[in-house]
Amino acid sequence: MLRLGASGLLAVLLFAAPVLLAAPEKVQVPETITAYDLSTGVEVVSDSKGTLLSFDRTNVLLASWKTNGKKDTFCSLSPLEELRNASTLGWNGGAAAIFSIGAKQLLIVDITSCKVTYRSTKLNDIIASITPSKNGWMAQTFDPGTRTTRYLEFDIQGRVLGEYQLSKDLADELPKSENPGAALGIPIAMGNEIWLLPRSKYVLIQPEQGVKAERKIDVPACLASTGQELSGEAAIAHFEESLKGAKGPTKAVLERMLTDAKAGKNLGLYNTAIAGASTFRGYLGVLVRPRKNCGTRYRFDIWDMSAEKIVSTVPVGDSCQGLLGFSDDGLFLGCGTEKNVRRLDLPAFFGAKPLADPCKAAGCENDSPQQKKNK
Repeated sequence: MLRLGASGLLAVLLFAAPVLLAAPEKVQVPETITAYDLSTGVEVVSDSKGTLLSFDRTNVLLASWKTNGKKDTFCSLSPLEELRNASTLGWNGGAAAIFSIGAKQLLIVDITSCKVTYRSTKLNDIIASITPSKNGWMAQTFDPGTRTTRYLEFDIQGRVLGEYQLSKDLADELPKSENPGAALGIPIAMGNEIWLLPRSKYVLIQPEQGVKAERKIDVPACLASTGQELSGEAAIAHFEESLKGAKGPTKAVLERMLTDAKAGKNLGLYNTAIAGASTFRGYLGVLVRPRKNCGTRYRFDIWDMSAEKIVSTVPVGDSCQGLLGFSDDGLFLGCGTEKNVRRLDLPAFFGAKPLADPCKAAGCENDSPQQKKNK
């Protein structure tokens, strides 16, 4: 029984009888997510309510976490060996969407009952990102052969609900690169509205939706960021830093890539403009890579999407470059050097007024419109 119609990529997602998976017996899950060791390839994502989901690829184990980082529930997927190659994870309403790049399959798992409720046959494209939406998930897909990018919304029953694209005019405004990383983006659902955040440039784009025309929100110039290719000494430094504390399969992969980088091979690395984006109750959080004329630290911007303005901007340091999720309980980041999860307090942002001078708030006083006015 086809669940996703004839829209292309995900049209092969099929209904499957639920498969009950055994509860883990030997693997110990810590009581708080900040105690989780990420060195063996643990991925963490969030839903729009601020709860977190982790996926331990080595032990094929899912676990959910409350907004304060305390353990909620978990289940083992150890019979499903294909998920050891899982590359993309999504979380929404107690269900996990998992894409295995090795098997080119998408699975949907009810974590409470520990049942696989949907499994696809082999997919044509790679699912590069999965984020929660009001009706299920948004997915950004990429065809390596044609370099075609698509944005789809699908529900927990596997049905495609819509497809969204950038117009040629807006796509042409984005930085160009032969690197596939420049073509990727993050689809974000805010209620009934869909937004797309390209990884090549920090900009918010709302694609055409019904009678609503396509539009974009440019960030202040002082906060702007663009992606760039990573090669030579920069690539070597990247892998040497990533290897600190790495273990198991993750360490082996990084060592091999470091060897290739030292041999002068082009590994196709791309430093994206934004490191991640997630939502929480009408607010959008974006982890932004540093730019030379605005400090050297990563920055977390919080947007009130009802006003479409930045209400808070927080420096987060250099070692924590993975956005896991945020809520009024704090910000959760994945830290590369320590290979762990770090929680940071956030300033109160609910009901906060838009920043009068976001440039100054971000430590970019030299680019501040007010500073320029005073010169």
